[in-house]
Amino acid sequence: MHGQDLMIKEYDGSLQSCEDILRIDKEAFNEIKTDTVGLQAILTRRGTYRVLIAYVSGEPAAYIGLMFASTPHYDGLWVDLLATRPEFQDRGLATTLTQEALKIARAENLACVTAIVRPSNRSSMAVFDKLGFKHSTEDFTLLSKEL
Repeated sequence: MHGQDLMIKEYDGSLQSCEDILRIDKEAFNEIKTDTVGLQAILTRRGTYRVLIAYVSGEPAAYIGLMFASTPHYDGLWVDLLATRPEFQDRGLATTLTQEALKIARAENLACVTAIVRPSNRSSMAVFDKLGFKHSTEDFTLLSKEL
C-alpha cells in the first residue's frame, strides 16, 4: 500500500470514529451489536482498549482492536479483532495495522502480543504467520458463559 493514500488514526472518542468502526465491522464481520452512541459508551468506559483505524483515500477501510492485559504471568497486548472491508482486502492493511500493534507493544515494553483466530479465517492466519506469530502447541479450548 502506498503511504500517500493510507492514513492510520487512533480512535479519538468521536461519533465519526464510531461510525467508521461500525461501517468496517458491518461489511467485514457484523459482530458489533450496537449503534454509534452505544459503541462510544463502550469504548469510553473500557480504558485499556484501543482501536486503530486505517483510511484509504479518506475511506474507512480496516481496523484493529487492542486490549492491554496485565496479569501475574505477563504484561501483553491482545489483538481482539482485525477487520477489513471486502473492497480493501489484499492490500496489506491488516498487516500494516498489526505491525502498528507490535510497535505499540514494544514502546510499552510489553512481553508479548497475542491473538485468537478461528482456523477457518485464513486471511487473518496469514497475516499473523507472515509477522512471525507462533501457533500454540497446547490444545486450548475457548470457553465462555453468557450472563
